[in-house]
Amino acid sequence: SIYQTSEHSDLTITCGASTFKVHKAILCAQSDYFRNARKRGTFLASALSTPRRGHVSCDEPETVRLLIEYFYHLDYNANSPGDADRIKEDVVAGQAMVVHAKVFALAVKYQVPGLRTLAVQKFRENMTFDVWPDASLAETIGIVFARTPGSIHDLRALLCDACLRQPKVLSYPAVREVVRENAELAYELLSRKCGNPATYK
Repeated sequence: SIYQTSEHSDLTITCGASTFKVHKAILCAQSDYFRNARKRGTFLASALSTPRRGHVSCDEPETVRLLIEYFYHLDYNANSPGDADRIKEDVVAGQAMVVHAKVFALAVKYQVPGLRTLAVQKFRENMTFDVWPDASLAETIGIVFARTPGSIHDLRALLCDACLRQPKVLSYPAVREVVRENAELAYELLSRKCGNPATYK
């Protein structure tokens, strides 16, 4: 396939030490970000590898690879080959949720609605605290609240509602630390607890 061979590629995305040869037409068909960049004549992918000053970059090469995988297959695999054989189930599940959160953040940033919907679907289907280590849960919450705007409620609502349904998770040290460090998260939890979900613009 052209995804594997990069045949006729007309754009190279550089992300850290990784490079991806892609096709503008495929990216533009699914991403308003790339479509608008092409219209402006500024079709550069430097944003994929250059974090904004003072912000956490969600453009890790592996997440970008999954973004590109989606462009060509309309799907992505959150687990690396062999994960299930090498790592305990709870660790695999926790890592997958972190990946879904990162992919969602990238889909929002680069305006890929299909991937955004898919990431939420995969997140929802795999979300269970029974096999979710507290460190991975805390990392996932931190990613969602740090890397997506307050106006994007998809995963914020899922996480907050789930935490309130199973309040034991709020006693996990790693999760408590995330709540203490994130005023927006704390306010969202309090608002939902009082029956008045917070809204941000």
